[in-house]
Amino acid sequence: MTKIEKLFKLSESEIKILLYLLQHERAYIRELTAKLGISPSTVQKSVEILLNLGLVEILREDRRKYLYLTRKGEKVAKKYKQIAKML
Repeated sequence: MTKIEKLFKLSESEIKILLYLLQHERAYIRELTAKLGISPSTVQKSVEILLNLGLVEILREDRRKYLYLTRKGEKVAKKYKQIAKML
């Protein structure tokens, strides 16, 4: 499966994470589970997929690892936001 095919097959959880990061700039894993109501294991799997697609990156600040959108991730998240507004 190509990266383009994978982009069109993002799960609801992965899209929620992208949109959350678009609105909040950064987040840590526990924050995503609490704010989005997604189980920790689902968040972990979703983050792995988003990392592999180059849509997010993890940066360590102090003792926490924060998740950020990459430039590509920001573009994809903005497109999903536009699509959501049309529905």
